[in-house]
Parts: sequence; C-alpha cells; structure tokens
Amino acid sequence: MKTSLREKLNTLIAQRGVVTWLEIKDLVESGKLGRKFKLSNAERRLRASESPMVEAIMEHGHISAYKWLGVKPQMQTYRVEGMNKFIQLKI
Repeated sequence: MKTSLREKLNTLIAQRGVVTWLEIKDLVESGKLGRKFKLSNAERRLRASESPMVEAIMEHGHISAYKWLGVKPQMQTYRVEGMNKFIQLKI
C-alpha cells in the first residue's frame, strides 16, 4: 500500500518534533521519500488545512521549519497472552 507524501512528511515531523525547511527540500527533491516530488507539493501538503497538527515556523516572512503540535507517537510494548511473544504498536 502506498503512503502519501502528506503522511510521510507528517510522520517525519511527528517523530523529530521540528524539521527545517532545508531538510524537507532535500528529502523531497532528492527522492529520499521513495520518489522525487516538487517542493510546492510538499509545502501544500504541510499547510494547516491539510496537516492541522503541523505548524510552520516563520522567520523574516519565510518558512524556516515545521513543528509538530500534537503528541509524539510512542512505541508501546504489549505481551501477547499465552505466548512468550511481545509486539510493539505505535500509539
């Protein structure tokens, strides 16, 4: 199943807390997110209307970074009943 650009960017920002605009530019244009995208598409996907948990940090009238506003995803470990097995789930 394909993961959308918006989901990839939101996950990255949620895990790190803050990601600079230059990092986003490098990831998007280099193809490190699976394939190359236009920077304008990434900026559109990170707007408040599409990504309400992401805030653009402005410096001198330009976006310098993106910050996660929600709770960071954490891995929780659960023991599976009747088995000596543990699973990890993102919550």
